Amino acid sequence: MEKVTTAKRLVIVKLYLLGLSYDEILAKSGVSKGTVANVVTDLKAEMFPEATDVGEHTVLLRELSLDLKRSRLTPGQCVVGLTVLSRINDCGLEPADIERWPRGLNLRTHPDHSTLGHDNPHGVLHNVL
Repeated sequence: MEKVTTAKRLVIVKLYLLGLSYDEILAKSGVSKGTVANVVTDLKAEMFPEATDVGEHTVLLRELSLDLKRSRLTPGQCVVGLTVLSRINDCGLEPADIERWPRGLNLRTHPDHSTLGHDNPHGVLHNVL
């Protein structure tokens, strides 16, 4: 059985949670497929002392990584999207009402009392962000 350092195990966990396949993990980490499988099994069973608080969330974190990968989104892009959505909600608009968003945003006024919208398209986004 292959002896794997804690540092190498953490690399395997990170790559797994990033959504890489076992083959991609072994190529990047230089360990066997069996070692990758054993580390992932330990992680899921919460037998990985360095990551005990992650164990119960392993499946969700991996699914999130795979969804982001399939959507070609980065975590940074998700943060921007959530920020924009939060600001839109602050304007009293709901995601289900997406068709009404432009009208709702165009009715907002700028602090200098000018109306944002068609005459100032960049101001709408600036105000939302």
